[in-house]
Amino acid sequence: MKKSLQRPSYVCTNCRRRKVKCDRKFPCTRCIRSKLQDSCTYNISIEEMKKLEFYNNDFNQLNEIELNDNTSATTNTINNEIIYGDNHGDKPKLTPNTLDYEKPYIKEESELFQYKTLNFKKPLFVKTGDSIKYYSPISIDTIFTNNKKYVKFRSMMPFLFSDDNLNSKFSDEICIQTSEEIRILTGTYTKQEIDNLMIKYISVNIDAILERLLYFENDLKNVITSMFLPFSNMEKILNQYFIKHENIYIYLPPSTNTENYRTIYAIFANILGIVQIVYLLTEFDESVNFKYNIINQSSVTEFGYAALKCMCFAEFKTRPTFELLLGFLIYRMKFYLMDSISISNNSMLIFNIVLEMAFNLGIHIRSDHINNYSEQMVRSAWNIIQFIDAISSVYLGEPLKIDYKYCIPNLYEYWEPIVLYLRNVVETFNSVDPISLNQIIDLANSASKLLYVFQPFDDLLSHGDYKPVQYIFSLIIKGDFIICYQLLLFILRLSLDEVDELNVKITNEDLKLIEDLKNKTECHLFYSLVMTFGLMKKIISGKISHNSQSTRLTISMRLLFSRFMTINNKLIF
Repeated sequence: MKKSLQRPSYVCTNCRRRKVKCDRKFPCTRCIRSKLQDSCTYNISIEEMKKLEFYNNDFNQLNEIELNDNTSATTNTINNEIIYGDNHGDKPKLTPNTLDYEKPYIKEESELFQYKTLNFKKPLFVKTGDSIKYYSPISIDTIFTNNKKYVKFRSMMPFLFSDDNLNSKFSDEICIQTSEEIRILTGTYTKQEIDNLMIKYISVNIDAILERLLYFENDLKNVITSMFLPFSNMEKILNQYFIKHENIYIYLPPSTNTENYRTIYAIFANILGIVQIVYLLTEFDESVNFKYNIINQSSVTEFGYAALKCMCFAEFKTRPTFELLLGFLIYRMKFYLMDSISISNNSMLIFNIVLEMAFNLGIHIRSDHINNYSEQMVRSAWNIIQFIDAISSVYLGEPLKIDYKYCIPNLYEYWEPIVLYLRNVVETFNSVDPISLNQIIDLANSASKLLYVFQPFDDLLSHGDYKPVQYIFSLIIKGDFIICYQLLLFILRLSLDEVDELNVKITNEDLKLIEDLKNKTECHLFYSLVMTFGLMKKIISGKISHNSQSTRLTISMRLLFSRFMTINNKLIF
């Protein structure tokens, strides 16, 4: 007896209903009932979804996932999806490298969508004392009310809840490091003390340090060039002041008569900072095997402390140099490696030092006014400063510290769209004026444009040249961006549920617009969550090195996915 062909099952991207043995010719019942049959599609896997949505030059397949808008341009509603917008019914031709999309058409005359209310006007994260509290139109406590399965999450991410405290052991360790950093930065040190540190941490580790400098340099240049470090100058300094005799290296301290001898100690600080960064990067990466081990590696934190002492001796407060600026930037990167923006460390203190030094050096005016430093060096440093400023402001709910009007023109193209977008988010949510639904829609709109500029996560992580530095700059930064985008979509969706509570007249056109936005927001939110869910599986399966940053990203994505699936124990769509 001839066996019948087994037809696979598919899942509708609109309602997530699975259809067993679906022939993909008929829309699912729920889509028909919701009048979404024209946009009902099915996906077998993430790989097929990528083919449909990311790799079509004109993105026609992606637009098919959106609702097929049957309203005309004369009805003054959003005629196309909230991502791209369409004033005249013609969908724009999109490419992954296109940034100049048309601004979405928004119902300007709508009383509802111009209605400003403080219900919609709260920062994503607000710093309250020693903790950070998350805000949304519907509070996070409301979302988790009577929902036992989120208790574990509250204990895993306490910094999102103002009434929870950090784990005492973790908190004590951070407090010790914090107080030690402050003590070092406010202290004074003799040349003999600093030279003793060079013997203790550098002389006995020259071969291991050179190996790690080479590793960091090669890894860095293959991934991102906006972080420019003078590695050749570092190696030259090491060879000049650490002379090999038989099997040991003898340290020849720089003479105080040497011109700019303090700059040499600043370069020593850069070297110590990179050693600490490489250690944090490779601590859990079994694929990295160094020939030479670091002596005193068990206390690698001391390398960072020694770097701070070198920079204090180089008089960073009164004699700022570009080398000192790089040293503090390298030290500031440590906080992203350890726990992103931690609420109990000195990350913002270090950043304030960086800002002060940057402005004292004058790099905010004209790069060609900087003596002895190439334009590439100055631009690179300034780009990193701007990025740190933007992402820190988003997390901490603090105002921007850098005035973009004084920035060097022509930001490095890799960071520019991210920095500008994060600035827009911060300025919107931290302004004193209430925010309207239109503004939230605009922010989600801008984020969705950038989403398709980024290389998909799956390609990024499956690339054969994956390395730890790539993980930091490409995965974490884009992961933070995706999380920000999802939060905006989530706020927009919850805000639409509160429309009935507003003291404003709602017209029939507005009601249609609300339903349209709800459906489209849910589609995009679920789509972005599919991407992040795939990323979570890679982290869990060990394809990404396990460290504190990957754990943080996993938990954040699991939060967003769970939040999207159920609110007050019911699906949001």
